[in-house]
Amino acid sequence: MGEEQFICGACGSPRVGPLARGNDRVVCRDCNSISFRQLPSIAELDDRYASAWREGRSSATGATDEEIAEQIAAIAGPLRPEMRCLDWGAGQGALARVLANLGCGVCAFEPHGPPKEIAGVKWCSDIDELAGKFDVIFMVEVIEHLVDPEGDLAMAKTLLADDGELIITTPNAQGMNARLGRGRWREVQNPVHLTLFSADGLQACAEAAGLQARRRHTDFLDFGHAGIRRLGARGLSRLRLDGSLRMVLVR
Repeated sequence: MGEEQFICGACGSPRVGPLARGNDRVVCRDCNSISFRQLPSIAELDDRYASAWREGRSSATGATDEEIAEQIAAIAGPLRPEMRCLDWGAGQGALARVLANLGCGVCAFEPHGPPKEIAGVKWCSDIDELAGKFDVIFMVEVIEHLVDPEGDLAMAKTLLADDGELIITTPNAQGMNARLGRGRWREVQNPVHLTLFSADGLQACAEAAGLQARRRHTDFLDFGHAGIRRLGARGLSRLRLDGSLRMVLVR
C-alpha cells in the first residue's frame, strides 16, 4: 500500500508522510499520530503475541505494576465498592487486582494471555463474554495495539454506563522522547504498537466512535525516577511532553 493511499489510524486523514528514512512508519500531517505504513496481518499479530507471552516480553504482555496501577485507578477519582469496572486488555492483571482490592466489581478482558486467578475478578478472553454496563472502563496501554481503534472504542461505548468514564493511557506521540527519537523512539520499535496517538489524534478517534473527551489528565505519574530525572519528568508532565498520554472519555 503506497503512502498516497494510506489513512491515518488515529484521525483518518490521508495526509501522511514518512516518519524517518528507512522506517516502516508514517506520521500524520494533520494530527501528528504515527502509524504503520502497512498494517501486519491478523495472523502475523497473533504470532507476535503468542511468542511474546511464551517468552514473557512485557512490551506485548503488559508492564504495569501495582504501584503504577494504583495511580491510574486514582484518575477515576474515588472508586466505590458498588461500582463495576472493566480492565480492557488486562495483561498480567495488576490493575484488575488493584480495582478488586478497592472493592469494585471487576471484569478483566485479555484476548491473548492466559487467565489470572485473582480474587474478585472475572477473567474473559472474548468480548462477547462481557455483559451489563460498567461505571469505569480502563484501557491501559491498549489502544496502540488495536487494529481498529475506532471500532473498539465504539464497542466500549456500548458497555459504558450513561454517566461512566473510559480512561485511556497510551504512549504520547508528541512527547519529548517521540519528538527527539522519531524512528528510533522505543515505542515505534515495538512491532505490536500499530498506532501511536497524539492528543489530537486520540480525541478525533474518540469522537468518530461517538465519545467525547472530558479531560486530559496531566498530573505527574511516578514511574520510579529519582533525582534530576524525577524533576525532569515532572517538568515534562506540566508541559504535556511526557511519554504518557492519558485521556478521560465519556458518552
